[in-house]
Amino acid sequence: MRGPKLFLLVTPLLVALSAKDANGHFETVPAPAPAATGFWLWDTNMEWCNYFGAQLFINDFNGDGMADLLCHDWLSGDKRIAFARAPDGHFAGNDWQAAMGWCNRQGSQLSTGDFDGDGRADMLCHDSITGEKWIAFARPGGYFVGTDWYQDMKWCNRLSARFSVADFNGDGRTDLFCYDVSTGAKLFAYSAF
Repeated sequence: MRGPKLFLLVTPLLVALSAKDANGHFETVPAPAPAATGFWLWDTNMEWCNYFGAQLFINDFNGDGMADLLCHDWLSGDKRIAFARAPDGHFAGNDWQAAMGWCNRQGSQLSTGDFDGDGRADMLCHDSITGEKWIAFARPGGYFVGTDWYQDMKWCNRLSARFSVADFNGDGRTDLFCYDVSTGAKLFAYSAF
């Protein structure tokens, strides 16, 4: 009598193991292709933002309603943007780049969000060691020139602090959030730009 079968999904194979197969015998069956109903698939090998030190951010930097790609080199602080192309959101590669030397010091963390509510995503640099913050506001067209706002907030810079950004009060401007994992405390700084 055969025992019950256990099924394990191992991409791209479906492996069936029964109690009788405990000697290491496996039966393999090709996994079905993933369903894409409701989606239109597109891909490209851009060979873009794919090196050590590169961080990819997704947001609408030029305010056209389509998400763009920002590549931040945390070693040099350089930035590159690939804007989504209308009407279907395709990408072609670099549309803007600058050797900014921005948000690349030890302990810095880059975040993106619309901090001033103008419909374009900005860049915020948080220093997790000192608690300082810098913002580079996106210009019309989605490019950046450097620091537009700075404050030594001394905020969210404990070793147990975790920093993130989101619009918490629904006013269309991105706010700051700090979570202390050691105490469970949650701290908010609402955007007033």
